[in-house]
Amino acid sequence: MSELITVLDENENVKVYENTSDLISDYIEFRFGYYKKRYNKLLEDSNKEALYNILIKSCFDNDISGKLKTFKNKKELTDFISLLNEEIGAEKSNIDKIASFPIYRWVNEYKDEVENKINIIIEQIESYNNILSSDKNIWNIYKEELNSLLKEYKE
Repeated sequence: MSELITVLDENENVKVYENTSDLISDYIEFRFGYYKKRYNKLLEDSNKEALYNILIKSCFDNDISGKLKTFKNKKELTDFISLLNEEIGAEKSNIDKIASFPIYRWVNEYKDEVENKINIIIEQIESYNNILSSDKNIWNIYKEELNSLLKEYKE
């Protein structure tokens, strides 16, 4: 005697399995796709965050704190930041966000913080690119996470 396993797949189609190992195999392949999506999303978010922080650094490098007194209104400030952003390519919403910084954000302490943050983000981007460079790397992460879960549930 044998039992058939009937399930809905990821597209909500009925799929019949003759054994559990085929079902598990399909699930693992399906789940693997989400690992790729996760690291692509992390990479995309890190790239955006890097550009935002690079734009802030560019504002420091172009003496925005010294020029703040010369701007007649917020539009001139945003125009200045937009001009710097032409080479960087950060999201447009970042321009208004930076233009709304309180004055105390334009001190050297914050500049150092931004530079450190850029270095950390660049390391993350390199790590994500390395992970995404090979399916084997993603499979290893998948296995590590499964082993971690197994260990957690055994305890």
